[in-house]
Amino acid sequence: MNNIFNTSFEVSLRILIILNTVQTRLSIDRITALDFIAIYGKDFGVSEYNLHGDNDYRFSEYRLYAELGYDNHQCSGGG
Repeated sequence: MNNIFNTSFEVSLRILIILNTVQTRLSIDRITALDFIAIYGKDFGVSEYNLHGDNDYRFSEYRLYAELGYDNHQCSGGG
């Protein structure tokens, strides 16, 4: 089964949108946090919906994003 969430392409697009919107230098930690808030905006009160839906494990995903996606340079195609 193909995973449609958090593919290299999807993560890259979200990061580009974040960087284009903020238009200032951001640390990897700040990008990770902004991306997580964008995905689970309903839980943070900034959106009506969570882009990846509601689930019981969403807050445990934050650490995985930092460890797997960004630290392995997934967004640049290196992971």
